Amino acid sequence: MLLGFLLAFTCICFIDIFIDKDLMNVPKYHLKSAPVIAVAILILPIVDTLNVILVRLWNKKSLFVADKNHIHHKLLKLDLTHKRSSFYIISYYLFIVAIAYLLRHTNVNLLLVIILSLGFLGAYLPDFIFMFKNNKLKSNN
Repeated sequence: MLLGFLLAFTCICFIDIFIDKDLMNVPKYHLKSAPVIAVAILILPIVDTLNVILVRLWNKKSLFVADKNHIHHKLLKLDLTHKRSSFYIISYYLFIVAIAYLLRHTNVNLLLVIILSLGFLGAYLPDFIFMFKNNKLKSNN
């Protein structure tokens, strides 16, 4: 919980830095895509939470019952270790933040679509790999 609070606080401070302020002796920073970069910083928790909620609603289960639909559980299902799955999650997270930073001067709406698409791709990619592996194993038998 502390980590989530710190991430949210950091994002709010990041957005605040890039707001034009009419104060004397205050530098005027302005970056229109600052909120989208903040979303990129929070993309994995947002996408993971939305994905789990949607799956639970689709299966008509309670939102408060634990299951194994989180991204790290999907990676563990691919026979990855905890360290390796954490490494892949952090690497993908840094990739998304880097893309957001590199494309910070593009259209804000386009950047938001790109970031959300990459986030959902990261959430569902382990499912696609698992289905591909299972189909490959079934066809070999």
